[in-house]
Amino acid sequence: MGEVFEARYLDSGQRVAVKVLHTRQADQLVQFEREARLLAEFDHPNIVRYVEHSVTPLGQPYLVMEWLDGEDLATRLRTRPLTVPETLAIGRDIAEAMSAAHARGIVHRDLKPSNVFLVRGALLARGEFSQSKVLDFGIAWLSARTPVTQVGATPGTVGYMAPEQARREAVLTPAADVFSLGRLLFEGLTGRPAFDGEAMGTDRRVAHAPPPRSQLGGQVPTELWALIEQMLGHEPA
Repeated sequence: MGEVFEARYLDSGQRVAVKVLHTRQADQLVQFEREARLLAEFDHPNIVRYVEHSVTPLGQPYLVMEWLDGEDLATRLRTRPLTVPETLAIGRDIAEAMSAAHARGIVHRDLKPSNVFLVRGALLARGEFSQSKVLDFGIAWLSARTPVTQVGATPGTVGYMAPEQARREAVLTPAADVFSLGRLLFEGLTGRPAFDGEAMGTDRRVAHAPPPRSQLGGQVPTELWALIEQMLGHEPA
């Protein structure tokens, strides 16, 4: 759909990330504009910072964001699972970002490892990274401002979307993001998804049941597992 480039402002030298949209499809143009408009509303340390957006002389929409040094969570998990302190630090950062979004009536709808960026830093409690930032609000649902998309494929990523999101219910609540965060916590601790895409496609009932605690190993505190199990509950409440 598009590409992200590293760039610098000619006057100030500020490094930024520029996301350029290549397609001219109407739905993707709307999605791109939505992401830019939503990011412009935020000033939160755990959400990637908006700089500006416009259109190139060739008619390509672009979005300028802060430049982040580090790697996304998906890249990190291909190397090793997270420790319990790292998982809790990332989970807290994402929860605070989603709390800010939910306060504005915004449900992200696509929390997954590739949409969580680990900013490189030097805080000892967080290993090699200083904070986590949530990316990509392109398919976010804006409560009373826009309806949930009902045409074509279900917005979201199989394996991370909540049951009510997979059922394409007319109204989504912040609980959908809580469910996805539960999946992220599980994957952070184990290094693998709670359920793979094939399981999601063949048996939604089984795929939406909480995974057995035995998959987490013996180093995860009982209280943390209880939290994850509650986050992965089948019903939004």
